[in-house]
Amino acid sequence: MRRALPTLLVALFACAGDPAPPAPLHPTGALAPLPDAVVAMGSGAATPLLQALARAYSARRPALPVRVERSVGTTGGVAAALDGAVDLGLVGRALRPGEAPELEQLPVALDAVVVAASPDVERQGLTRAELRALYSGDEVGGLTLLLRESGESGTECLESAFAELPALRRAAAASGKFRILDHDDAMVHALLTLPRTAGVFSLGEIHGWRLPLRPLALDGLVPSVSTAEARTWPAVRTLRVVFRPERRARLQPFFAFLASPEARAVTREAGYAPLPEARP
Repeated sequence: MRRALPTLLVALFACAGDPAPPAPLHPTGALAPLPDAVVAMGSGAATPLLQALARAYSARRPALPVRVERSVGTTGGVAAALDGAVDLGLVGRALRPGEAPELEQLPVALDAVVVAASPDVERQGLTRAELRALYSGDEVGGLTLLLRESGESGTECLESAFAELPALRRAAAASGKFRILDHDDAMVHALLTLPRTAGVFSLGEIHGWRLPLRPLALDGLVPSVSTAEARTWPAVRTLRVVFRPERRARLQPFFAFLASPEARAVTREAGYAPLPEARP
């Protein structure tokens, strides 16, 4: 992404006809924002939602449209917002203590974290006992589980809902039973190409990208926007945007749109649950 390269590298290649160096640093030490767009980047779970919201917002012809870049994960979004490379970092969890005290955060929507099955899987759901077996590295009816790394926001959310899962995963991972994937794109590719597999994934991403994956019910409860909104689905996370405080005025028109009935309708249509209260 433009401006993401260190200044030294940009300078080294400038003599070969590459683009001009990054914009000057803001007085705070962060990169200056782009003059013609609000740029957002980060969590894969939040990316399709922000793209849908950005399209609806841009239809209003704002002075600064919102441009959403390809996912770099929550940690990448936090880092990009912190150094000013983007205006909005998209995150799938709350900021951890001490992670980025300079940043403010704003909740945007709720997302259900699910166990999603590959297209060839016929079963509609799992019991909690079957989920424990999958987390132990065992097959369940020929089904095998793919996982993201420990600490990834979706994994963290599901394992917070089922307290026995982290210890089971650690034991199975130590024995090499799991294939660990490092990005949402890698999870999607694996689920679409490897038969009889399931993986921890975002319900919003499944809907937002129209993926042919099946979110599996758990103990008969079906994951949906409604069960996420009612918090009856056990694994629900709050998606947020983070930003530098000095950019709040620049972002305020978009924040006002996020609190509107139109944005709530867009959020629901995209496969996410609107927050119960309007944001400022």
